[in-house]
Amino acid sequence: MCIRDWVLYGLASRAPPAQKAEALIRKWLSPAQPREYEKRKRFEVTGSAGGRYLIAPGYIRDLATGKHICFVPENYSVLPAADVMLARKITLENHEVGALKVAFRLPY
Repeated sequence: MCIRDWVLYGLASRAPPAQKAEALIRKWLSPAQPREYEKRKRFEVTGSAGGRYLIAPGYIRDLATGKHICFVPENYSVLPAADVMLARKITLENHEVGALKVAFRLPY
């Protein structure tokens, strides 16, 4: 780790949680996702089983059916929205079938 990284790490560790969450999600976005996230605060994800989803603050849309699904990490109500979105992204990309087993399917 170079000096610049130490300085940035020190600044990031004092940043408010939402700022830290925003920095973290940007590091995890694939090359195709940052533009949509910056523009509309949402992005598309391809799940580990091939499903395609739109992740946005407060919802996940199954792009095959157009319906919303919902699963959240523990203590989601105290987490910044970017952290919840990142948790959903990682879960769908690595264990889509398991996520869908616990997800609520919403009628809209």
